[in-house]
Amino acid sequence: MPVDAIVLESVFENNKSFNEHDMFIKVGRTILIVEAKAAPRREPLTDPSRAFTRIRDDFKRKSGIQSGCDQALRLKKLILDNDVTTLYDKKGNELYTINKMDFDEIFCICVTKDEFGLLATDLSILLDKPDGTDYPWVVKITDLKFYFSCLRYVGQELGLFHELLKAEN
Repeated sequence: MPVDAIVLESVFENNKSFNEHDMFIKVGRTILIVEAKAAPRREPLTDPSRAFTRIRDDFKRKSGIQSGCDQALRLKKLILDNDVTTLYDKKGNELYTINKMDFDEIFCICVTKDEFGLLATDLSILLDKPDGTDYPWVVKITDLKFYFSCLRYVGQELGLFHELLKAEN
């Protein structure tokens, strides 16, 4: 990360510890909202209709991809709808104030512990989101680590990552 990057973990939308977000990152004029979800995906059943129900339920549960995307999109909407947005720590102390004039774009990322295959690649299959809203990027943590190690290897850390996020939207 560049030295001027702002990286905040466990931030809240208000001083009452309401609506936590796992990570807020501001690099230059770009904001990244990162939510981590660690719910394992259960093995699908052999009956196709019951299997789909299980897969959908895992995707939609509180510790699933839908919840992570909802969290990230909620903070993105809050930031876009207000001229100034303040983020707080768990004790209600102000951590950071975001001015609408200080950023050009916001990307939402949901990092998972487990592999979700097609469901993470094509979110249109199960993700509910407001019309006109970009899809968040969903990535398994080990894939994200590998991606960054490859970027470091070729000397393209942030530039290509930024391009990937733009292409995903």
